[in-house]
Amino acid sequence: MKWVNKPCGGASRSAVVTALESLDLVSTKDDFITWTKTDFQLVLPHGAFVACVGQVLDFGVKPLDVVSENFSDSCLKAAHFAQGRYHTFMMQRWLKSGEPQMYDLSLNAAALNLGCLKAFSASGLQNIAAHGLFDIHRDHMTFFSFHKLPSPPGDEQGKLLRLMVPAMHAALLRCIQSPAAPLARALPPRQALTARESEVLGWICQGKTNSEIGLILDSSPNTVKNQAQTILVKLRVNTRAQAAAEATRQHLLPYK
Repeated sequence: MKWVNKPCGGASRSAVVTALESLDLVSTKDDFITWTKTDFQLVLPHGAFVACVGQVLDFGVKPLDVVSENFSDSCLKAAHFAQGRYHTFMMQRWLKSGEPQMYDLSLNAAALNLGCLKAFSASGLQNIAAHGLFDIHRDHMTFFSFHKLPSPPGDEQGKLLRLMVPAMHAALLRCIQSPAAPLARALPPRQALTARESEVLGWICQGKTNSEIGLILDSSPNTVKNQAQTILVKLRVNTRAQAAAEATRQHLLPYK
C-alpha cells in the first residue's frame, strides 16, 4: 500500500500512524478503552463503542469477552439472541459479507424494527460503523462497533476500519484473559453437512440459484436460502463461490 498525504476517512495520515503505533502499547482492557478515547478519537470520532471476542456458531456468536464504553446494558441485552449468543443485525450482515458495516438510523426509520436497532436508537446510538476479523480457522472472531459518530458513516470510514481492525484485533486478544493460543487449543471440530445440505451444496457448485435448487429438490426458495446460509457457516466461508471452492478442496462432493 502506498501512503499519500491525503486524509483517510477524514483522519490525517499522522493521526492514523500514531493510533497504530500506540496500539502496540495496549495490554489491558482498560488500556484499550483509553486508546479508543484518545488516539483513536482523532482517527474515528465516536461517542460509544462495543468490542466482542466470540466463538462463531451456526446461529449467532457466543461471546467470550466484551469491552465497551458508553454502551448501555439495555443495548447489550438486546443483542442477545438465545443461549447466551449475540445475534445482532449488523453482526449478521458482517458475518455474511465480511465487509465493514455502515448504518445511519436517522435515514432509515424502518430499520428500527430490526431487533436490537430499536434499543440502539432509544439509547441514542444513532449511527453505526462496524467491522471485524476472523481468526485463521474462522472459529473465532472479534467484532468492533462504533456509535454516535459526528456525521453519518460512509465508504471512507469503511476504508479506515479495514486498515485499523487487524491491529485492533491483535490488541484485543492480548487484553482478554483467554488469549488466542488457548482459544485455538479449544477449537471445536468442524460440523459435518447433512445429506440435504450436501445436495444443496452440489447444486450451488453448479451455479444454481435458490429458486432453481428449490424446484429441483421440491423445496421452497426460502428453505434453500436458510440451508445455503448454514452451509456457509459450517464451511466457514462468506460466499457461495467460496463454498464451491471449499467443497472441491475438502472433496465434499461425490464424483461419478
